[in-house]
Amino acid sequence: MVVTFKALLNDRRQKTDGTYPLIIRVIVDRKKKEIPLNVFLLEKEWDKTNSRVKPTHPNAKLITQKFTQTLSKLQEIALKYEAMDKVYSVEDIVNTYLNKKDYKPTVIEYGKAIIEEMKLAGRVGNARVYKDAVFKLQKYTGTKRLFFENVDTAYLIKFSNSMLAEGVTMNGIANYMSQIRALYNRAIKEGLVELKYYPFTNFRIKREATISRALTANEMKAI
Repeated sequence: MVVTFKALLNDRRQKTDGTYPLIIRVIVDRKKKEIPLNVFLLEKEWDKTNSRVKPTHPNAKLITQKFTQTLSKLQEIALKYEAMDKVYSVEDIVNTYLNKKDYKPTVIEYGKAIIEEMKLAGRVGNARVYKDAVFKLQKYTGTKRLFFENVDTAYLIKFSNSMLAEGVTMNGIANYMSQIRALYNRAIKEGLVELKYYPFTNFRIKREATISRALTANEMKAI
């Protein structure tokens, strides 16, 4: 999807003092929505060519800072939707920014976004581990939209049992569950799910001891 952001004066909303409101226009697939910045400028105070307030304005630095912060937040929202491979509209971006619509991804969408974030940070190994866990959960979930609130202790037990039935080892299951627990903990920190829904308090991630393959001194002598 093509997303663009543009700062401009809204020439349809001129005030009695001759100023115009400064806005950021969000465009997704040629559909437009506008974010007001609660800043009003005269036409001569706005550099239309470079889309910025002229340095001669007494509050140029503050206005530029407010514009930059707003633009950065809008871009972050758009990038999160893209990372989740989610079809979104201009309304989704604007409403999320205005808090009219909660940013609430599914567990799978959130997991994929974190994986992409790790790749960008160069943490390829971690990304691969998380990808395996998210893929396993996605396979079990199927086409259902699974939100963090839906992942309770009973769900984890059923998911774990399904992997046992597939022949996954106890330690393999523990690895998958550890990554899912880490995703859940991060989602709580980011305010995407309330702590009261945390399912791992009553779900123990079990591991089994592995047999050492190292040979003893006597075994080496016998060979």
